Amino acid sequence: MRGADAVSDYQGLPEQESFDIEYWLLEEAKLQRMTKPKALAGRMAIVTGGAGGIGAATAVRYLTEGACVVVADIDKAALADTAQTLSTTFGNDVVRTVEMNVTSEDAFIGA
Repeated sequence: MRGADAVSDYQGLPEQESFDIEYWLLEEAKLQRMTKPKALAGRMAIVTGGAGGIGAATAVRYLTEGACVVVADIDKAALADTAQTLSTTFGNDVVRTVEMNVTSEDAFIGA
């Protein structure tokens, strides 16, 4: 600083600019290492007949792609088993269940 003052007036960088220079490369590197969001991240799906084979497989596919899933079925026992399996694999926070008969209009109106 003394040497710079001998030639001209010394003026340091503003604190924010200094911070930006120091940390931008680190931040950029961190952002590049982050995993890309899955295709259905932030989306929700309701799978009717979700306790059966095709419905459960559909729920698995949606969950694998990042969606949160509500599994609906009329069979309470099969629904509980499917929910347990999906929650164990994908976590409790992305799987919900609802017991209902989707062929009954009253099931939707009363829900």
